[in-house]
Amino acid sequence: MALKPKEEAEHLPLKTRGKGGTSESNATIEQILSAAENEFAEKGVSGARVDQIAKRANVAKALIYYYFNGKEELLKAVIKRTFEKSSEYKRTFLNTGKEGEDIFDALSHAGATYIGDQLNVFRIMMVELLRKENTGGELFTIMDELFAGLKQSSSDPTLSKKLNSEEVQPELFFFGSIPLMLFLLLEDKWLAHYQVDREALRAQFFSSAATVMRSLLMKH
Repeated sequence: MALKPKEEAEHLPLKTRGKGGTSESNATIEQILSAAENEFAEKGVSGARVDQIAKRANVAKALIYYYFNGKEELLKAVIKRTFEKSSEYKRTFLNTGKEGEDIFDALSHAGATYIGDQLNVFRIMMVELLRKENTGGELFTIMDELFAGLKQSSSDPTLSKKLNSEEVQPELFFFGSIPLMLFLLLEDKWLAHYQVDREALRAQFFSSAATVMRSLLMKH
């Protein structure tokens, strides 16, 4: 199939530009999204350029416009891919829980693994959330999915009810999820500046994080 020029590609239906395509086109889309993720993480959305994304992905710039309408649509696709991975994380967390394991300690470590794997995207979302008043919904959607995993993993009906409370959820987000994201975003810089052991720092943080989450629920 001949490539469409940019002005024509912009008017193609979304389903034509990469939705339910062949395995080859889907692989190309993944390649483009990975390149866009790295470009956004390094330069921010405003500083990222489509020609540089094309260079990173080793594809023609016209091919990016064939699949996407530009940077904003690329950003949405990158975030959507992370949301889909959060659903996979939730299922894995629910299926691998150990009997008698402290749920908050387990969640802190599992959440750190997931966010660490998607750190570029969380960095992008945090920057965009602070830069523009009308963004942030994607981050909250991902957090909703992760909180749902916590509720489903609890065998304690009282705890599950608390986790579903409108009073508890914002506290878990602002005192649990946000500190975890900031810790992972700043961890390497902290280690470089203070020259401390990574494992010791993580052990201290996760212990404190589990204590905070537990105490938040106990007061309700």
